Amino acid sequence: MIYLNAFTAFCSIIFLQFMMFVQNAVPMTNGILMSNASSITYFVMSIITIFYLYGCHEAASYMLLRYHPFVTFVYGLIILLLGVVAMAIDVGSASSHSAVIWATMSSNQKAFFNNKVNDLQATREQNTFMAGFFFIILGGLIIL
Repeated sequence: MIYLNAFTAFCSIIFLQFMMFVQNAVPMTNGILMSNASSITYFVMSIITIFYLYGCHEAASYMLLRYHPFVTFVYGLIILLLGVVAMAIDVGSASSHSAVIWATMSSNQKAFFNNKVNDLQATREQNTFMAGFFFIILGGLIIL
């Protein structure tokens, strides 16, 4: 159990670093590369997951395992459902949100997307899919 928690913590940190530094989408409050709600939720839940996994390690160290399976299952299920809901809501409304965001962007910001609103929409969908899949993977690892 401790090795799986360590692997899950490792994955959580790697996924968070990937979304922060490679995709530059977390934490994002301007809503361009990813919706504000999804970005902040992903960032906060990644940090909470790391603290949760530390708590699981401490519970195992002190043999406080009476309610651990139930709490682990519920938390993993919450993370898993959060990934599904984030993907369903944000990807479904990506085209309408992209058009609204495109109208407010400066010419330099539009140049980043090769002056194509479809590139903005594709980037938003890609970032949302990655955050959702990362949530689903972490939820599955926590449930295991």
